[in-house]
Amino acid sequence: MSASRLSARYAKALMGLAVEQNQLEELTADVRKLEALVEGSAELRMLLRSPIIQPKKKRPMLEMIFKDRFHPLLWNFMDILLRKHREMHLVDMGNAFLDLYNQRKNITRVSIATASPVGEDTLQAIAASLKAESDGSIELSSTVDEDLIGGYVIQYGGQRYDASVSRNLKRLRKAFDDNAYIRKF
Repeated sequence: MSASRLSARYAKALMGLAVEQNQLEELTADVRKLEALVEGSAELRMLLRSPIIQPKKKRPMLEMIFKDRFHPLLWNFMDILLRKHREMHLVDMGNAFLDLYNQRKNITRVSIATASPVGEDTLQAIAASLKAESDGSIELSSTVDEDLIGGYVIQYGGQRYDASVSRNLKRLRKAFDDNAYIRKF
């Protein structure tokens, strides 16, 4: 089974349990905290992904890190993952869970990457224009990617709009390489 299908199945099960126990908002907040914690720690990512360290040795370490910080339902879910040797997919399952939550609450994730930092007023204007196109709410995140040279890249609703200088330079380079008027030797 592919990792994305596996993550989607576990996320769906966790979502069903959270809804059944009326703990959806608390669990969603904890999944976001968990994602931030794992993303901020390279050692924790290596611990989760390591095939060398046995799950029975990972459990006490992860219990010390997670058990008192997060909702018991999330810790029990992580414990099941450890027993099934699926802890390396925890971040993917968290992303899949947040996607299900966003679908349920009609929230669209939008990410914008720019070559230099963008002001808050510009981000709010972008969010307002995108909100006019959608019937739900917008969750906007921005990053700085200096490799873009200039312009921006927006990912919205499964689509990617690339208006970066680096993309235009690549397209121009390809046009010169494919130039029919210059004979290639």
